[in-house]
Amino acid sequence: PLARLIGRYKHGLTPWRQRNMSRPPSGTTGAQAAVWSETWRAPEEWLALLESALQAQGAIVQRGQDWDAWDLEVRGGLCASLRAVVATEEHGAGKQHLRLRTRIRFAPLATALLATGLLLALAAGRDGAWPVCGVLVLAAGWLATRCWRDAVAATNSYRFAVQQLIAGAAVATVAPAEPTR
Repeated sequence: PLARLIGRYKHGLTPWRQRNMSRPPSGTTGAQAAVWSETWRAPEEWLALLESALQAQGAIVQRGQDWDAWDLEVRGGLCASLRAVVATEEHGAGKQHLRLRTRIRFAPLATALLATGLLLALAAGRDGAWPVCGVLVLAAGWLATRCWRDAVAATNSYRFAVQQLIAGAAVATVAPAEPTR
């Protein structure tokens, strides 16, 4: 079992796998982008192109079902993922306006563990158990950092895939990504 764990660690066991961490995004709450295309494509084709660009760089991608409010989910790790919604507007004569919106989703278990750790640290601090409080704050800080790193990894993978989508399509203009509210 130890040899198997070492092999999985070296070759990408999910909890320790390092994803696209080239640069931090401007914000981790989500972003919007718009693409103007002179070449018509079916909405499913745009989605398939984006999905294949993500998979080509090693991202773990999942498609949303018909009833989901999102189209693609890009996992950044155990603690966070990015969900994307893709919408196309038809403008006639084969022209399309593609709108891309993203939202970061933190794992419910990670959020619950973080909140519990901080509440226990607060209780330990009130009771004067400073060593316990310090350990709990460090553990909560590590978990928060891990969540942020996973969100950054998912966001960077998505942004790179969108850039490849733009480069591979016949597009006239691209609106810069803006933070969502």
